Amino acid sequence: MSDELLNEFIFDSREHLGTAGAQLLELEKKSDSLTVINSLMGTLHTIKGTSGSLDLKHLYGLLNNAESLLQTVREKEQGCPPKIVDLLLQVLDTVEAILDRLESGSNDQVELIETLHQALGDSEKDLENGRSVMAVKSTGPNAAPAGVDKVAPASPVQPSAISEDVQGRISLLILKDGQLAND
Repeated sequence: MSDELLNEFIFDSREHLGTAGAQLLELEKKSDSLTVINSLMGTLHTIKGTSGSLDLKHLYGLLNNAESLLQTVREKEQGCPPKIVDLLLQVLDTVEAILDRLESGSNDQVELIETLHQALGDSEKDLENGRSVMAVKSTGPNAAPAGVDKVAPASPVQPSAISEDVQGRISLLILKDGQLAND
């Protein structure tokens, strides 16, 4: 892909991320708003579609899973649980980290993306099966709520907190600032 095309994608995607962030904040206030859920899905779908056409498989897969989770939220018609909003904020942070990597000439692979995929899938299964989404346990002096700090490329990743339910599934991942991307 050409540098010009990639730069245009990065610029447009950052604008869409800003929109998605505002939509998630609105969803926190109006968790049962189908209008907000649909708008958020459309915003994520736009980034996903372009990333697919640019063969950015990791970014595409992450956004596909996030969109699928939102589809399940929409189908359940019970509103979007706060922990799903937190998880989706983590997705936005990850997308931002991927865009930073792409801008620096690297690929769209970041560490712990599989863990985030697992958390999205587990949350979707929990919603489908009528189980509540597990609460996040924020531990340690460096733990921060998902989506609070911008995630930037950094050195090897050490999660500050991982919440597990009784079956050992990872429900949500909380990372310290700057601990998502692989250099």
